[in-house]
Amino acid sequence: RFDPDYRSATAIRRANAGWAEALLGEQGQHATVRDRLTFRSIRSEETA
Repeated sequence: RFDPDYRSATAIRRANAGWAEALLGEQGQHATVRDRLTFRSIRSEETA
């Protein structure tokens, strides 16, 4: 059975549902949230 790593980026994002909005609030309204590993755009409602 696969045991997901609680330290993974996906697990961290799922644990904090408002992470994208919080990050955008710090960077400004026009900033794009990107995954730190893949650099692709991420929507806050996306559960990777």
